[in-house]
Amino acid sequence: MIKGILTFVEIPTNNLITESDDFFHHSIENYKEMVRQNFNFPSVIIWTYMNEVMIKYPHRNDLSYRLRYIQNIHKLARQVSTVHREKKTPTDTQ
Repeated sequence: MIKGILTFVEIPTNNLITESDDFFHHSIENYKEMVRQNFNFPSVIIWTYMNEVMIKYPHRNDLSYRLRYIQNIHKLARQVSTVHREKKTPTDTQ
């Protein structure tokens, strides 16, 4: 029997996202750094971003704001995923 520990690492984007270009930029940079730092750790099986961001909707009763918030979450998720797919090696900084 093989024994070991499997774990995940995540960037500090938790509960709410801030809907700004600066926030998106810093999230992407945090993600890149997280991958660079943890790439060679065999126990890390998942790199995550945006933990529990849909639990606490700001302006819960405002449907139009909620939809915009969800669209911004989706936009950030696609940007981070694109960055990950485009990287050739974990040390690429471009």
